[in-house]
Amino acid sequence: ASSSFTIVPAPVIPSISSINPNSVIRGATGTFTIFGSNFVSNAQVFIGAVQVQNPTINSSQISFTLTSQWAQIANGSNNVTVVQNAQTSNAVTLAVNSSPALAGITPPSPLLYGYPNDITLNGTNLAIPLQINMGALSLTPSSVTGTTASFQLNASQWAQLGVGPEQVSITMGSSPFQVNSNALSISIDPQQPGINS
Repeated sequence: ASSSFTIVPAPVIPSISSINPNSVIRGATGTFTIFGSNFVSNAQVFIGAVQVQNPTINSSQISFTLTSQWAQIANGSNNVTVVQNAQTSNAVTLAVNSSPALAGITPPSPLLYGYPNDITLNGTNLAIPLQINMGALSLTPSSVTGTTASFQLNASQWAQLGVGPEQVSITMGSSPFQVNSNALSISIDPQQPGINS
């Protein structure tokens, strides 16, 4: 009697070589890319226990955004894995950093037009790269710590601001993964006689 048998191919195990970027600020809207091999069309991407929605997949890259899923993902180091056909890849790490928040400005509002030249924003989770947005101005800070961002205004910049109400915020991170802080409402008052800039 003859016998037959079926050769079952070995399972294709997905492999991740890297994720770009591997460190990001919470809330960023850019597109992440996983690089690797052996990805198939039904692959699922997990960040920790959170399954990524609607990834774009080819055999060596998987792209996705997290716009609608940030609330589910923890700050700190998160393992990123690919699961397909009951096979799980190796893990790579995605670091998620807290988004920036502004609490105040020194000297306090109202600022006096043209004075002082040195201004400091106070807040939390501040880090470079960081841009300060003040009215229509985009300013580069002179120094940044975790809780402060200091900058100067020259005569031309004061002239662009003028007097009256303004909004101050910061944009942190590198494009296209930039995140905006909350905005502070301040005012700029005219100089009084005897006050020198």
